Amino acid sequence: MRRGAPRPDLSALRWIHVGGEALPAAHVRRWYDLFGPGHRIANLYGPTETTINATCHLIDTRPGDEVRRLPIGLPISGTEVAVVAEDGHRCARGEPGELLIGGMGLTPGYLGDPERTAAAFTERDGRRWYRSGDRVSRRPDGVLEFLGRLDDQVKIRGHRVEPGEIEAVLHTHPGVAQAAVLHQHGRLTAFVEPLPGGSRPEPARLRAHLRGTLPDYMLPARFQYVDALPLTGNGKVDRRRLDAAAPTTDTTAATAEAPPATPTERILAHIWSEVLGVAQVGREDDFFALGGDSILVLEVFARLEKTHDGARLNTTLPRPTVIYEHSTLAALATAIDETTSTQQTPAAPAGADITPYPLTPTQRGFLVAEAIAPGSGSAWLARLRLRGPLRAEVFQRAVDALVVRHPMLRTVFPAGARPPVQQELPPALRLPVDFETLASPELLDERVADERRRRFEPWAWPLLRLRVLTLAPDEHTLVVHAHHLIGDGYSAALFGRELLTVYDRLARGEEPELPPLRSTFRDYVTLLGQSAPNPAATAWRARHDAPYERPDLRCGDAAQAEFRSAGFTLDAEVTAGLRHLATAVRATPYAPVLTAYYRALADLTGQRDLVLGLAVTGRDHALPDISRLFGPLAAAVPLRPAVAEESHHTTPTSFRDDLRRVAEEATAARAYATSREPSGDGHGLPRATQFLFSYLDFSALGPSTIGSLTLDWDHHDTELAPPPVGTDVFLAVRPVGDGLRVTVRASATALDAAATEAFARTLRDELTGAVASRPRRTSRSPRTEADAALVGYLPAPGHLAALAGVPAQELPREHLRALLFPDGGPRLLEEISTPLGRSAFVSLPLFADELAPGNGLTGHTARAVEHAASLGARCVSLAGMIPAHTGYGFEVARATSGAATVTTGHAATAVSVVKTVHAALAAAGHDLADLTVAMVGLGSIGTSSLHLLLGGAPRPPARLVLCDVAGSAPRLRALGAELRGNGLAGPVETAESAPGLPDVVYEADLIVTAVSGGTAVLDVDRLRAGTVVVDDSFPHCFDTARALDRMRGRRDVLAVGGGLLAVGATERHIADDLPPAAASGYAEQSWLPGTVASCRLESLLHTAVPGLPLVHGLVDASHAHAYWEALEAAGVSAAPLHLLGHTVGDEG
Repeated sequence: MRRGAPRPDLSALRWIHVGGEALPAAHVRRWYDLFGPGHRIANLYGPTETTINATCHLIDTRPGDEVRRLPIGLPISGTEVAVVAEDGHRCARGEPGELLIGGMGLTPGYLGDPERTAAAFTERDGRRWYRSGDRVSRRPDGVLEFLGRLDDQVKIRGHRVEPGEIEAVLHTHPGVAQAAVLHQHGRLTAFVEPLPGGSRPEPARLRAHLRGTLPDYMLPARFQYVDALPLTGNGKVDRRRLDAAAPTTDTTAATAEAPPATPTERILAHIWSEVLGVAQVGREDDFFALGGDSILVLEVFARLEKTHDGARLNTTLPRPTVIYEHSTLAALATAIDETTSTQQTPAAPAGADITPYPLTPTQRGFLVAEAIAPGSGSAWLARLRLRGPLRAEVFQRAVDALVVRHPMLRTVFPAGARPPVQQELPPALRLPVDFETLASPELLDERVADERRRRFEPWAWPLLRLRVLTLAPDEHTLVVHAHHLIGDGYSAALFGRELLTVYDRLARGEEPELPPLRSTFRDYVTLLGQSAPNPAATAWRARHDAPYERPDLRCGDAAQAEFRSAGFTLDAEVTAGLRHLATAVRATPYAPVLTAYYRALADLTGQRDLVLGLAVTGRDHALPDISRLFGPLAAAVPLRPAVAEESHHTTPTSFRDDLRRVAEEATAARAYATSREPSGDGHGLPRATQFLFSYLDFSALGPSTIGSLTLDWDHHDTELAPPPVGTDVFLAVRPVGDGLRVTVRASATALDAAATEAFARTLRDELTGAVASRPRRTSRSPRTEADAALVGYLPAPGHLAALAGVPAQELPREHLRALLFPDGGPRLLEEISTPLGRSAFVSLPLFADELAPGNGLTGHTARAVEHAASLGARCVSLAGMIPAHTGYGFEVARATSGAATVTTGHAATAVSVVKTVHAALAAAGHDLADLTVAMVGLGSIGTSSLHLLLGGAPRPPARLVLCDVAGSAPRLRALGAELRGNGLAGPVETAESAPGLPDVVYEADLIVTAVSGGTAVLDVDRLRAGTVVVDDSFPHCFDTARALDRMRGRRDVLAVGGGLLAVGATERHIADDLPPAAASGYAEQSWLPGTVASCRLESLLHTAVPGLPLVHGLVDASHAHAYWEALEAAGVSAAPLHLLGHTVGDEG
């Protein structure tokens, strides 16, 4: 059926048993979409060592779209199972572990291999068990869920990754036959076997397809194409042979259509390749689209500094924030070159100065808070897990080395100094580490609580304390407690990673040298005072200085307020959706979460003019090695998405509008806010402290395992940024596996416990609603509402450029997208009035070359259907390749509210093809019975068209040729036999394309084509004189320019499109709010008056004619016949013979 065969009759089928490999949920959904209910699927699991099947899970309904893994069920009779952790204890429900299998089916072992037998089987509880090596967990009902192989699991950028999950998503790409993903040299490599006879899917398309489902860290860095994946003797992928295979020239990670051209571009491309794990980078590649984030921005500029210093001694780089406005390789390189050509580097500081120096605005804010409420919120505490043997004396020496390296670890703030200053102490100081072996694990929380209660005095050293609490020889907790005046959360992460590096070198007897730092925090303070005038910064600051009415939520003493907490975890599906939203504004997932926070606060306070504090690392200034500095560079920059005069409106603003506004404001705040004194709230505290937001993800700082020690964050008791004095609500977000943990902390004087929980629920509803958001209705003039609609997409930019007759570079993809779809959602482009009703065309924010199966396309289409329904449409057709990529209408129908019905448009298309054939034969003076007819592309539309054509003909054609892709011969022979048996055909020949069309096709008098994939398979120059071609491919499957030239010149062939129908008088209306440039371009498109695309007409006809069936799934002859009769009754005929916008009669 994937190759176009008709659906088989499975009415007698009741059971399907599946085993051998993990059963993808998408395959089961596809089964039920195609064949409906009535079948039961048994998902069988069991290694050969347990005599085949050990567990079974029965499936009798379609799994929901949110289901990513199918359970393997419960043990069968005579089988026992256990789930155990690495240390051997039985896992609790929901806890992942290794599956052990016992019972009657257990094999005695491996013949003649006692060592392998001993390794694979174990004794527990007086029973013998097989160690499956499979990672599973038990649901609360006891059902087992398969999570992957223990030995397949790898760690990428601090995240545990199951390659099988990536493979499962790759298998859903229409151009992939098989795929395997391996972990090579710290990166993921995908080995892809393309479908036979098909074109090789481009790496960029594969990455885009994966990104619709998976987080960025699961995207392969390389794609390697193979003719066939190597298999083991039992038919499974031989990963060892793949891993041993040398990379070939087919290995790539991106399609670099335009390679780096300038020296700066080449330097940047090399850095991006290393930092992002991408093999090739092109000029138009976007840093964030390739997986970049705000932390990796710092790494890019740190490496760029090292390269830059040796090449241009008298210039300095722009601030890293430049990448937010110039995110493509070419744009960033140009910005760097323009800056370095005009900017002079100030004289480098001596670096040995230990005289007192001023505080930053952020540090002064901490001292104000300390004065208002001593000890309240003045410190952060990080709790880190250390695994591995730890030598106390070596650990202490590693700490000593870092105290020498980072001056802020030996800085104090002298009491009474006016203005306040900070004083660096000599490097000879030794910071003692408190080591303690705990008698029981229960004492850990007690020790941490004790440390948390201890205070710091800014004038007394040290302002950082370290405690190592040992629970077992290889299990320790490192407690890092520090004052905000000397460091921030980023500093804690940096300290942990450098501590591991130095410890490992000392433990191996090496010198604890790290690359020397070329800047200090003192240099940073000096830099802040040297900010040059900037008109954009001045405008931004003036906007923030406008009068502001601070929402008053408090009742009570703010200084003595406690904080209440509420939180939730977003799963991988929602988080992936947030990443997709963030990509539209060139941001990371912080942006949609921050937007949801802003909207929830607006709902809470009743005003949209709010000032939020966004915690930023502060390490985006043009200072060498700033990303390697320990210090309080982090700041809460103020965001004011809508000042009072901008926020007085009555129409609710969409999430996407707010997302774009918040992302733009965040970019401006990063660039302009950190060097100025924060605006106060009248109480001496910055405005930004009332509503704080922090997004913590330091995984890009480096590996968490170095040598014999592994470091992990213990987020249970880590508060890197506790709410300071004056904070009403504080939102902290951090990645947890594939999801996000969201914690709301609210002052008890602002929100009680119930209100805090309610606020968290509102926030969660905003986030989940945003992922499945529906766009705002387009403003329209008071014309009649639409009766039906077509949901489609735009031609590829290159195709648009060709139609417009301009160079492709004049129509850049993202510029077009931003122009037409500013909110990232679907949009009404035009409407037509016909005798059957009014039809709207709603376009997805996608181009033809971006379509791919998956939740992304389904979600876009579902939102477009809902948008069409809001315009009045009662039935919606799906254009082009959308049906094939969305379960032929089933997936879209399930994802919508039902306000409008959905039909594929394929039945009317089959009718249109046949009516066009009749019109073309009449124009050429041919009789079907005298002709050799070739049908090329026998998918559902082609097959239905063939049945309709032959079923309505008085006599069959003299000869019939059936042609489809390689491998289709058995199906074509069966179809030919069916047609001969029904008396619809005489002699029938079958042929396959490989990849061009065979000679027998060019012998035909009439060629009817319906080919998908956009490939020009038909050679116009090989057509015999007198040949008639009717093509319903999208785009056309031949060179249309060559065809028009031949029809105008030699006039010996007739080649026409088969997708239009004539309905009578029509009137077209371009959408009112379309940008003028787009509206004029749209108006200039060639358009045949009185005609409507057949797929579009199907939804109109369904609203006008009662009883017509909706077309879901593959169209068949009965559907085509029903629509033939309805169109005949409505007086609809074939459109004038045409090719593209040219009426063929006009060609002579």
